[in-house]
Amino acid sequence: MTEPSFDFISINLPNPKPRSKGVTCVTDVMWTTSMMDDYLDDFENIIDWVKIQNHRRTISTYDDKWFSKRNKTLAKHNVGSYIGGMVFEMAYVQGKHRQFFEKNLELGFSAIEVSEDSIPDMPTGVRTDIIKEAKSMGLRVFTEIGKKKPVSPMKSDDAIKAVLEDLEAGSEHVILESAETKLLRENNMIDVLLTIAKAVGLEHIYFEL
Repeated sequence: MTEPSFDFISINLPNPKPRSKGVTCVTDVMWTTSMMDDYLDDFENIIDWVKIQNHRRTISTYDDKWFSKRNKTLAKHNVGSYIGGMVFEMAYVQGKHRQFFEKNLELGFSAIEVSEDSIPDMPTGVRTDIIKEAKSMGLRVFTEIGKKKPVSPMKSDDAIKAVLEDLEAGSEHVILESAETKLLRENNMIDVLLTIAKAVGLEHIYFEL
């Protein structure tokens, strides 16, 4: 990119990549790959990750050629890629999570997301084992805590415990499910988010919006 036209005005800029703070992940809205390439020509300096969240089309529509081309384009711009946790959850309940991890590696994805937001909680220790399994295969691992339809606001002690367990198992960062953060905001409980961030370190969590 050339020098900005208004570079005489002072502004705080993102840290250079790779960075642990100020990380930005955006949703892949499934533009054509050429459109994504053009988009990242302008914004690769502020985008760290692209997350594919169209779960149905991820499974039923796109083929190996499409995913491989997409991931090569993202990598060209130094942008990582991973599939939203819902697809992992479907693979897990069908007993196919390892096959899912292997396919991610084959297609050039940078990381995987482990979550339980739409399925019953895993038995004790299983989540930790899965995180370690993915790491041992050479995948970077992100995790998500919370449910898509929470019945009550998240408790800070429970969230802190869950985040620390995931980090200990090998997750690079932990995402707070958007439905959980929305419920906290609606109940004027933003202090819970602040307590979580202070306890685990802001660099270790993403707030999903």
